[in-house]
Amino acid sequence: MYDEKLAKSVLLKMRYAPLLYMAFAYWMTTNKQLLSNDWLIPEMRKSDADMTGHVFSLGLLKTAFTEAPAWPLYVMFWTFLIFILFGKTLHNCLKGCWQAFGKVEVDEDIA
Repeated sequence: MYDEKLAKSVLLKMRYAPLLYMAFAYWMTTNKQLLSNDWLIPEMRKSDADMTGHVFSLGLLKTAFTEAPAWPLYVMFWTFLIFILFGKTLHNCLKGCWQAFGKVEVDEDIA
């Protein structure tokens, strides 16, 4: 009933797990309302929509490289995204560079 197709499918989909983790972790570490109540916006009416003041572009501009837990997550997100999008191209480039050196023969004159 379970064959290698299931395992290959899961492994293919799990490539995106670090990317999603980095994106959500960055979003959470830049949200000030999770860590303190100083950033809460009071509601005037009970029917008003919740205003968080935390939008992606605002968090990206203000806290991308200024806060300790946020900037490593931001950098790693873009690193994972580049590897996901251009991984095969980078692999082929590095493989071609390695083959450009040719076969290296080691002459060990050990008694």
